[in-house]
Amino acid sequence: DEELYALGYNEDEIYILRNYNGERIENVAELRSVMADMTASFTKIIANTSCLCIRADWEWSRAPFRCSSTITDMVVLRWKGTNLAGAPINIAFQSANSICSVKYYDYTTGEYSRTRFPSIDVTDPYDNASAKIQMGITKSGEAGADFYAKSGSLRVCVKTTGTDLIQEGAFVFGYGHSTVGYSVGLALPLSFSIGFTSGSTTMVQKSVRMTNSGTIIEY
Repeated sequence: DEELYALGYNEDEIYILRNYNGERIENVAELRSVMADMTASFTKIIANTSCLCIRADWEWSRAPFRCSSTITDMVVLRWKGTNLAGAPINIAFQSANSICSVKYYDYTTGEYSRTRFPSIDVTDPYDNASAKIQMGITKSGEAGADFYAKSGSLRVCVKTTGTDLIQEGAFVFGYGHSTVGYSVGLALPLSFSIGFTSGSTTMVQKSVRMTNSGTIIEY
């Protein structure tokens, strides 16, 4: 309990957390109100008729209950594009300008400690890119955590593969947090949305469209 007190949880919140049995957090209002929350936003990096580059940023409201060095979360970004006539076109992932970064903060002081750059995994270069986030870092290398992954960003750049020009791209970002077990897997639905394997909770899912002039529109 001392660790939870250090993370900013009070007695009532700790009682609820201690009685947590692994169910999906979003399905239990009492749990969701206690657990750390997350926000996400999008920023335009590059926008023209041949290339779109967008950055999704996320941040925890406070240290989550499960964030030891053995816990691995996941971020993912999906995309699709349209041409000047509004018809669907292929836009492909470009590794050269894409990057994921994660900022770690000290549990005790709350001060920034370091930034890590996880590798980006691409299972379909015309659809999605993801990265695995180690939730905690220890000074000693043992299980637990002295620093936790408080915030980060996933920047993805996509380009046309043919002669069509880009009118706009649709993007959806999601963050999967491990609630049972130690890692989160990707389970993308057929619809244009985000899905993760069982034993995880979708902390945030946010969708936008970005035009070739850089205007970002939430939907």
